Amino acid sequence: TIQGRLYGAYQFGVDNMIIRHLRIRPEYDGSDTDQFDGIQFSRNRLLMFDHISVSAGVDETVDLYSAQDITVQWSTIEMSDPEVSHNYGLLNGPEGLHISVHHNLFAHHKNRCPAIANGPAEVINNIDYNVRHGFVHHNPASGPFNIIGNYYRDGGDDTLIPWYFDDEAGGTSSTLAYYLADNQVDDPSSDCDGLVQNPWTECTQDLFLGEEYRVDTPFDFNGTTEYYRPVITTSPGVAWDEVLDKAGAFPRDVVTLRAVQQTRDRTGSWGTYFPADYLEGLTPTTPPTDEDNDGMADQWELDNGLNPNDGTDHNTEMASGYTAIEVYINGLADQLLSY
Repeated sequence: TIQGRLYGAYQFGVDNMIIRHLRIRPEYDGSDTDQFDGIQFSRNRLLMFDHISVSAGVDETVDLYSAQDITVQWSTIEMSDPEVSHNYGLLNGPEGLHISVHHNLFAHHKNRCPAIANGPAEVINNIDYNVRHGFVHHNPASGPFNIIGNYYRDGGDDTLIPWYFDDEAGGTSSTLAYYLADNQVDDPSSDCDGLVQNPWTECTQDLFLGEEYRVDTPFDFNGTTEYYRPVITTSPGVAWDEVLDKAGAFPRDVVTLRAVQQTRDRTGSWGTYFPADYLEGLTPTTPPTDEDNDGMADQWELDNGLNPNDGTDHNTEMASGYTAIEVYINGLADQLLSY
């Protein structure tokens, strides 16, 4: 758990990172209302955020402004701060592209759940709870989008608008196109309630851009970038169960447990939650023996042909192409996910 922010320098040279199983818990310090994001990697490249839990951002909770080749998956983006500035979820654009946002929980935000301006991009099997805007652009829109199997649930703090295809700079790109299918809206007060295939014809809400941008066939993003791998897509009902059971950093802390339970119960409201003890309910275990202090357990080193008395062999390249320390810590993460 980081009791603070996670961010990188504003340049494409910050790249090639996999960030897993962290809880990011900033508490606003009165500094910059425009940039006190929980996670901020702007103009960065080749980043994967997997099983992250992040809350209480001021402006965005997750700011990926103009970042490229990004995956945000199986994470919980919780309770942005409504008291200071924007209480928004996740932003990417205007130079971003190749973005995958799938199997995440967005809970208690006003806007940008997510905001993605530029495709190729996909928004698949996410849950939006107690938000005003689900998918939006908020930067000049271009490129193709797959928006499939998401679950949008009204929470009462504002009118739920699942999709708002705005283009704030005007002059929409000729490449802009949307494929939408199998998105579930749970909002009994709205006519846009139930399984929605085409919001332009099934909902009366203002989508801003017209149905002429809609296509009937999902985009195949294989080959659009060498880094793309297809996402296993389910129905929104299955996604509801899987995301609420499996998303976020494990073991879950009290912040995530609270957000997940409120989503299930349709309770709670906009606002931050700062527990007195961020380790409440989390019990540290005894660390394994590590004689050379290289971060890898001695027994694991022996089992994998390494020397438990060599403090430099954590950099040994394993058969997978990853270093030994990477193989070890990702194995620990996999153990956390044996639900």
